[in-house]
Amino acid sequence: MKLRNIGTWPPAFGGAYQRYSVFPQGEEGVLAGVTKIGAAPLGYPQTLPAHLNLRITYRGHQYDGNYLLGEHVGHIDAVREKLNGCIGQPVHELGDLEIEIPT
Repeated sequence: MKLRNIGTWPPAFGGAYQRYSVFPQGEEGVLAGVTKIGAAPLGYPQTLPAHLNLRITYRGHQYDGNYLLGEHVGHIDAVREKLNGCIGQPVHELGDLEIEIPT
């Protein structure tokens, strides 16, 4: 299955900014890092399920985006591993990555 067909691809990237900052739109930028974020522990508000935080560089600045895998959250480690092998690649190329998702 192509990455662009899993969850919320592409993430909406944002971060701290200054006056006249230009934010990446869609699949702009270059992948700089991937971090797995677990769901909140029991007893804490569940603001987001387990997801991946993608860090990109765009026009000399870093931005982060939350990538929610939706019904495929059980395959988060496989997706993370695949993306970790793509550090330094343009985001627009990542959507075409094939991820093995058993049906």
